[in-house]
Amino acid sequence: MYTNQVITGVTGFDGDNTAVWSYRPQLDVASDWLTWLVGGRGQIAERQASVAYINIGGNDAGFSSAIKQCVLSWECHLPDEHLGTNEHEVLLGFAQQAAQDVPRLLADLDDNLTRRPWFDGQVVYSVAPDPLHFNGDVPCGETGEMWGPYPNDPGTKMQDFPEDELSPAELDFLWETIGVPLTESMRTQAADNGWSIVETDFTQHGICARAPWINNNTTAVNQQGADLAGTPDLSMGNWHPNQAGYRNWSTALVPQIIDAVREQLRADTTISRLEVHGGVVEFDYEIEPRSDVNYDAYSGRSMNYLGIEVYCMVEGAPVYSAVGASYVHRPQDGGSMETISIRPCDGDVDSVSVSQTNCFTDLQPMCGESTSAQTDNWPH
Repeated sequence: MYTNQVITGVTGFDGDNTAVWSYRPQLDVASDWLTWLVGGRGQIAERQASVAYINIGGNDAGFSSAIKQCVLSWECHLPDEHLGTNEHEVLLGFAQQAAQDVPRLLADLDDNLTRRPWFDGQVVYSVAPDPLHFNGDVPCGETGEMWGPYPNDPGTKMQDFPEDELSPAELDFLWETIGVPLTESMRTQAADNGWSIVETDFTQHGICARAPWINNNTTAVNQQGADLAGTPDLSMGNWHPNQAGYRNWSTALVPQIIDAVREQLRADTTISRLEVHGGVVEFDYEIEPRSDVNYDAYSGRSMNYLGIEVYCMVEGAPVYSAVGASYVHRPQDGGSMETISIRPCDGDVDSVSVSQTNCFTDLQPMCGESTSAQTDNWPH
């Protein structure tokens, strides 16, 4: 079971004016949760968050308010002089919000998040999909036919209020005027922030499609009730993804989350000493996590993959050989360094080259940069 929630009104990141908000700032909630995980109260969270998933921007551009404006107006896509109103001008104001306010919001969010003591990692960000079209670029909408078929409503999802107040021309205008600059702002600023971007294509499955990924109001009310404050017959789930929509959304999202986690867990290896004692090769190494993931997480869990190229002395002559090994990372005395001894030759070692890679658990995609070291006389 899931529900969609619409959080509108004052938007903020810090907890200095929470009385005017329906919901506490989410970064404060995240900080409290991380503090709770380590059993602390009233203190800065010590546990680090390595990946943050963010999905905001649509309501900040006023997209839901623009839909409402079109529901309550007559031919909102036409210039105001045609209607004697300022409704069209109001919608153009939402387009300006999409082009100017959303980039500032996302830049401020990135700045605030990176200043949080509990976050040092990667942000994964979803760009809003197009819910207003089907079959690629055909706009949804109610066209006034008394009986089907409905050319812009093959799934008959636009026949009840409030969808029946929206024509194809109005919805096409909304997307081209507000939706396109909104998604461009989201995409461009997220890239400037260095975030990983997730995009899901809904254009075959808009709100009016035979297989929609978007709720109309009737479906949303049946799913989660008429929960939009002040409106007895409307749901906050309207114009949000349905179960199929979220399932396909997750298909695009989960690989990005996994990649972000893997990137945070990689640790690079450094070999600080390499010596040969007869037939024994001995070296010291350390690993350096790429993020502020607790170092203890690697001890006893990460794997080292060792490769050795060696010339062994056989009957007075050097003979080439290559060996490999893997072993669990277990640094001495709780520190960061581990000493490894290995005998690659039955006789003495003439010269040797050692390379090593550390992988979190035994999953190759979570490997850091490998390192290598050679004796001064390598190769023979």
